[in-house]
Amino acid sequence: MGRPEDFAQFANQAKPAVGSFPSSKLVFCIEACILKPVPLRNDAPPSALEAVRLFYTYITKHPQLGIPYGQAKRALGPLMSKRLAQEIDGLGACDKDYYRRYAKILRANTYKPETPWLEEGLFTGPNDAATPATFHILSSRSVGENRVDVLIAFKEDWGDSEGDVTAILENNRWVIDDYVAMYENDELIRLSDGYSECKSGRWVGETLN
Repeated sequence: MGRPEDFAQFANQAKPAVGSFPSSKLVFCIEACILKPVPLRNDAPPSALEAVRLFYTYITKHPQLGIPYGQAKRALGPLMSKRLAQEIDGLGACDKDYYRRYAKILRANTYKPETPWLEEGLFTGPNDAATPATFHILSSRSVGENRVDVLIAFKEDWGDSEGDVTAILENNRWVIDDYVAMYENDELIRLSDGYSECKSGRWVGETLN
């Protein structure tokens, strides 16, 4: 939106923004620009919030970079939607395909792997936001009867980051279906948008020679 000082003249017309928003850069809204304020809600079913808490309790207790594997995958898998589980499996297959092709080259040249998820927390954020110590739920919003968006704040070594997780009702239980980080993600790319480097479980990104 610009520098905070650019908006100082509007300070008396502003209210703090509370709730789930599609942009991490939204700091406040100017009432004069809103014809009809949209009410903010915290109306998610308790069972949906409990699913989110359980999912992130494990992630913050056992932080892990990149694609969940081993114990992490076994713990998180039952809490994922069918769509998300298939996406994670596809990324896992792509990861294996990458190392099958280039493991020898990487070792011989001490190259760093080019897989884009290498230093990311898929459900938290990239780089410095990848392994938060704790989390807490800021707000929630029901979208119809079978979807809930939950805004989460994470405590990092350097400060706080945020993200929005989507839970859906599938087979009569709430499961995690999607996530969008709000740290170093200006385009607000969602996890479900996938990675262009992967296609049908195959690596189609940059080649190594």
